[in-house]
Amino acid sequence: MSAGPDKTYHVLWIRHCESESNVASVTDFQRYNRQPYCTSRGVYQSAAFAIPDLMAERGFEYAGFFSSPLIRAMETAALISGSFARAGWRADAGEYVQRLPTVAEFTSAGDTFARALNPRSGTANTLPIPESDAAARALNESLPEGALKIRADDGDAITSENGGERFFYTPDMYDRFIKETLPDRAWGLIPESSAALNVIVAHGHYINSHVLGEADSIAPGVPRKHPLNLAGYLTEYSYRRGNKPHVQVTGYIAPPGADAVAEIARDNEHVEFAEATTFVPYPGGSRR
Repeated sequence: MSAGPDKTYHVLWIRHCESESNVASVTDFQRYNRQPYCTSRGVYQSAAFAIPDLMAERGFEYAGFFSSPLIRAMETAALISGSFARAGWRADAGEYVQRLPTVAEFTSAGDTFARALNPRSGTANTLPIPESDAAARALNESLPEGALKIRADDGDAITSENGGERFFYTPDMYDRFIKETLPDRAWGLIPESSAALNVIVAHGHYINSHVLGEADSIAPGVPRKHPLNLAGYLTEYSYRRGNKPHVQVTGYIAPPGADAVAEIARDNEHVEFAEATTFVPYPGGSRR
């Protein structure tokens, strides 16, 4: 009889909100030239995401919230955490959204071109870590009541790439996530409990190629390609000492439907944070 796993982590991978670059024309250079925020629709989608329903169905009791350092992922994770407060749940596993060093989006030719024109600025999928820190602080000033704040004081720990100045995807990131980030308690991910859920907001190509593409098994009914904005993939990482974990994608959460998004929009018409945006020059305090 084989021994049970030494540690098991339950991760809910979520693709970020609909962002400004998602709706921009492929010929619009601003799509690639700076970090996008969520659109107003993306804000409402994030706030309507039904994690509490999943928790009740699967027996989870508490959660931690994590994201990539890119702005649209941080914004989404903070807004999703607010759905706990509205549904009467508490995010007992942490006091803030923790950015992770090994979750990012693939860089594109547009990123390369934008960086060549202005090496010191961020692009759609890369950014200097000080910009991520500053954006986290700015977002924290305008998050709705009940949403967790984003940790903004640990940028130096997030990356050592390029002299520690810029965050960007590298091909070994997911392997490092599995071997280093997930088991390292310093990042706050919660192991060894069927009641604990780690909610990680990431990016479409990262989820598609790594989480789905490298899983040992995927449950029937789980879409295997092209994650939609706000789609969620419940994934179990079971570690045996000294071995790579067995990875199973065990469930799927579809993005919030139009009725749920419309209800959140009606309830938050007064919230300035949810107003539509169009590529606000970085950095900036007001979203209007």
